[in-house]
Amino acid sequence: MKEIGLIPGEKADPEGGAFDLVKIQDAGIDSMLLSQALAKALMPFAGLLREGCGIGVVDKGDDVSVIGIAVKST
Repeated sequence: MKEIGLIPGEKADPEGGAFDLVKIQDAGIDSMLLSQALAKALMPFAGLLREGCGIGVVDKGDDVSVIGIAVKST
């Protein structure tokens, strides 16, 4: 797994962020509102996760999946 920022420019990441900056701007959402909405929606589930694990939403064109993520410790 590779960790990247949510919004382009949040981390030194040549791939940009997970969210498409043009799409979020077209929706009238700024990065603070996006982060707050995600935290509010997902925090109730955070306590149910195992240590070192998380969840993700992956967009592959016509297929959107919610997946489990395990962070490998080094």
